[in-house]
Amino acid sequence: MNEPAVRLDGITKIYGTGPSAVTALKDVTHGFARGSVTAVMGQSGSGKSTLLQCAAGLTRPTSGTVHIGGADITEMREAELSHLRSERIGFVFQIVLLATPMYSRRR
Repeated sequence: MNEPAVRLDGITKIYGTGPSAVTALKDVTHGFARGSVTAVMGQSGSGKSTLLQCAAGLTRPTSGTVHIGGADITEMREAELSHLRSERIGFVFQIVLLATPMYSRRR
């Protein structure tokens, strides 16, 4: 069996602490196969962006592990994560402001 390109094992992400804490992800385990296309769908606020940010190493999970290409990125230092992202991960954010409206009008 081939190792998935990205594997999430028991990912939990909690924002905040105490009574105001919000659990965005709870014990998520999933493997994203190499060369596959995956759609992550759900209602607003259901954790889609948090899931992808954890999978890409942009956000650290509260618990659980993330593996990219077999390497556990959960405990990597920020410099190592930055290098990994620049070499192996492509990410398109929901809101892309490549040109502001004012800049576009001037052109």
